[in-house]
Amino acid sequence: MQHKGTQILETERLILRPFQASDVEPVFQN
Repeated sequence: MQHKGTQILETERLILRPFQASDVEPVFQN
């Protein structure tokens, strides 16, 4: 088994991806 990093999961209503530094501001906005 080889680790390929975090995979992005995407559906019609949801996108799951790794946390990024650019996510900090929107977290505090909500």
